Amino acid sequence: MVDIGKVHQRSVQGFQAAFQEAQAEFQQANIADDVEGAAFAAQKMAALRASMKELNGMATEYVASRQAAQPSNRYGLSPEEVEVAKNFTADPRMSEDQKLATYAEQKAKYQHQRATGQYRDDQGTVRR
Repeated sequence: MVDIGKVHQRSVQGFQAAFQEAQAEFQQANIADDVEGAAFAAQKMAALRASMKELNGMATEYVASRQAAQPSNRYGLSPEEVEVAKNFTADPRMSEDQKLATYAEQKAKYQHQRATGQYRDDQGTVRR
């Protein structure tokens, strides 16, 4: 199976090389006072930028879909959250399952409070 990271990296390198070539074409047309050549090169650069943004969007979608497809535990925690939950306390009386349950409860409570406005995480934001 092809490594998607390598595919993305290779695609980015190709876009960067093409963009540098288009920039050089634009500079040459500018020096030669060639409006048509400069416009064509500018259009190439804009198309390359748009394509690069689309490529990055596709990569982001792919990564998100892979993360969503990861199997979750019975509490619906991600692997990263499981690690945090396991290590949030050194209390020997708490089993690993109790730690996961406590973390999941606190997470649900936090999400509910954010959704209802009971908890806001924009404190300290200056608005003008």
